[in-house]
Amino acid sequence: MPASSRESLDALTIAAGLRDPREHIRLACLAESVSSGKSDPSTFDGLAACLNDTNPSVRQLAALALGTGGAPAVPNLIEALDARQPASTRIMAASGLSRAGADAMPATKPLAECLDSGDDVL
Repeated sequence: MPASSRESLDALTIAAGLRDPREHIRLACLAESVSSGKSDPSTFDGLAACLNDTNPSVRQLAALALGTGGAPAVPNLIEALDARQPASTRIMAASGLSRAGADAMPATKPLAECLDSGDDVL
């Protein structure tokens, strides 16, 4: 249903959906989180769990959603920089960290390691 004809999902519904065993539910909740343009701290645990999903698209959307969370999302964005993540997820995490400004200082070393990984895409 188009966003203009329905209320957006609340944070509790999104948080529950992020842990749903059905991939399409997780993807829908991630899309809702991204389209809202802001992350609610109550969803961070679910978003962080999605960073370990078997589907790279779920991982990427989770990093993108966390990127709108500001300072409270920094620890999760650092996790998303891990070398086990696809390059697209790591790029989204780096982008989110850039929006966190000075609050992203704890990410300096992990970000430098990510960018120095030898992957030309990064």
